[in-house]
Amino acid sequence: MPWLKGVPFSEEHMRRLKESALDRKGIPRSLEVRLKISNSLKGKKGHPASEEQKRRQSIAMKARGTTPPNTKGISTWNKGLTKETSPLIAKMVATRKDNPWPGLSKMLGWNKGLTKETDTRVARNGLAISRALNVEDIKHRLSIARKIPWSDPKRKEELIKKTRMAAKIKPNKLELLLNSLLQSNFPDEWAYTGNGKLIIDGLVPDFANINGHKAVIEAFGDYWHKGQNPENRMAKYEKMGYQCLVFWEKDIKKNPALVIEQVRTLTMQS
Repeated sequence: MPWLKGVPFSEEHMRRLKESALDRKGIPRSLEVRLKISNSLKGKKGHPASEEQKRRQSIAMKARGTTPPNTKGISTWNKGLTKETSPLIAKMVATRKDNPWPGLSKMLGWNKGLTKETDTRVARNGLAISRALNVEDIKHRLSIARKIPWSDPKRKEELIKKTRMAAKIKPNKLELLLNSLLQSNFPDEWAYTGNGKLIIDGLVPDFANINGHKAVIEAFGDYWHKGQNPENRMAKYEKMGYQCLVFWEKDIKKNPALVIEQVRTLTMQS
């Protein structure tokens, strides 16, 4: 190889050359064997293609229609032209120096020098961007979209039931305490429904009577229901034909006798 003349090979390169001249048993290969190996490797990665392989590739490309057009004898239009001899070449060179990507700048710079006062397209784009970046407007739209399904009573009931059942809600400590009072004093009359088993006009009562009475019971925690008025919840149940009792946490824990008496009275009245 003339271009490698005078360039020394590395030790690794020399080792590989020596190994390629030996077979598996370490016996030097003959010239005929080395030529066969060289011909078999032609066309593979790192090896030039043979003339036969080139011919077959050409036939395959022509059959697929992927062969490049024959440009033999056709010269390019600017061959031999320079910026000194051709005004068109000079103009192209000057343009490229000022702006290497004229097509891109033309596409992106359509609004150069325009304002929302002078061009309606700029005004529309500016309004769209300001709306997109208006966080409060986005929150307002999302709020409206989320409220739409809840405006339908049937759909609202389905959503609440699915949410509760999927969450696999179980009675908390206060509800377990109240449930023990109910089951010990009124067996087979009350059942826990806080997991979504019963939904009344969007409300989920903690306990419901299962012995033929339209009555429900709610357990209010002193912390979680602080500031809430039980009368409002009781009025909603009454509107739907249900009698309701609301017991605060302090009454359930410290005055269970009062709780039992009120439940007995409710059962007798309903």
